[in-house]
Amino acid sequence: MIYTSDINSMNDLHHQHILLFTAKGTGHNLIYLKILLDALLIKKYKITIALPKSCLKSESFKYHIQRFTNKIEIVLHTGSNTTNSFINSWHECIRLKDTISLMKETPSVVLAPNGSQIPFLWPLFRSIYSRQLKQVEKFQFGMLSTGIDFSARTFKSKIVNKLRVMLLSLNPPSSLKTIDAYGFQLLESKFTSLKRIFSLVPDPMDTVELVDKKQARNYFNLPEKSFIISISGALSSHPRKNTKLLIDATLSTQTNKNIVLFIAGKLTDELNCYIKDNSAKTYGRIITVNRYLSDEELTIATCASDVVCTPYSDHFAPSGIILRAIKCNVPVLVPKYHWFNFMIKNFNVGWTIPSLNQKDLTNSIEKVFNELSNNHKLPTANYILKNYFSEKNFSAHWLECIDGDSHDIFSFDKLKLEYKQQIEAQLQIE
Repeated sequence: MIYTSDINSMNDLHHQHILLFTAKGTGHNLIYLKILLDALLIKKYKITIALPKSCLKSESFKYHIQRFTNKIEIVLHTGSNTTNSFINSWHECIRLKDTISLMKETPSVVLAPNGSQIPFLWPLFRSIYSRQLKQVEKFQFGMLSTGIDFSARTFKSKIVNKLRVMLLSLNPPSSLKTIDAYGFQLLESKFTSLKRIFSLVPDPMDTVELVDKKQARNYFNLPEKSFIISISGALSSHPRKNTKLLIDATLSTQTNKNIVLFIAGKLTDELNCYIKDNSAKTYGRIITVNRYLSDEELTIATCASDVVCTPYSDHFAPSGIILRAIKCNVPVLVPKYHWFNFMIKNFNVGWTIPSLNQKDLTNSIEKVFNELSNNHKLPTANYILKNYFSEKNFSAHWLECIDGDSHDIFSFDKLKLEYKQQIEAQLQIE
């Protein structure tokens, strides 16, 4: 299905035609498209975006994409995902091929910037459908992680890992991108055959302006003098966010410490019922805003916090809520594994939870409370992190795929070097 505006009336468009493809239409995916649309339209590229038909009525589409609809062509696709990454990959390959066949003009470059599973089977798929796809000059796919399970222990998971490495290694050099700095780093020591295929790009922070803590707490009617832990965003998206665990851990903290949990985002019915059924215990200690929040409101919720907590399990990709906290200069409390632990060890942006159980999480919350109450400040240089994780830098990494211009790119290696120098300078002053 195709929905298009009259882009042919725009006579000053660039000669290159870019297709931005996403298999999913959730908020994070549409944010990536929005950032690239802004950057590409400035350069006057002709643009088509392809996205799921189901997202057209979503708040995210209205908020991030709708303002572009008179400047671009839109192709809508349908389909559903399974729990099998290889089946998903094949389905996404088919949707991409069908999208290209529906377009009025074949694109010269295809960019799929957000969490695609296409790369697993794309080289095989493209060889089968080479005639239909041969006119596209370049394909670039982004993945949330490197697609590898670095903690694989069972025989089955190890076999699946080997298959993933074999399939991904068939992709051309520098054709895949990932936002997972930790996973990318591990490729050097564990899967060198993939290092030449992947490049690292930042997961972009939004550009919403910050507000002071008092103003932020007034907006959500939060207690001014309480110590506020927050978790926010799409909390109903999957159970591994462990919001119930965070509720129980907060209620287990010492009541004299006046620790309040602020939950900002759409809840599952089960979680909402759990809070209501335990209202005698949660009253005054658990505060919720059970609805979709705009980027501005998510920033306000973060600015209102003393610490942001993400007790996620099995989350092997960067976290938008953590990046927002860094942007808002709010420390974080995160699990001690993969990207979360990597950010604490390398950039000192908060604390880790030794293990994801109620006792350790309760103790960690109280530890953070005690340290922050005693004005303990973490030596950090968030402004350098903000430069790397900026929308501008995200765009620069993807635009290089089209025009080959790398002079605006702020690399991760440069980030590490500048961050180290700044922290050393801070410590010398102290």
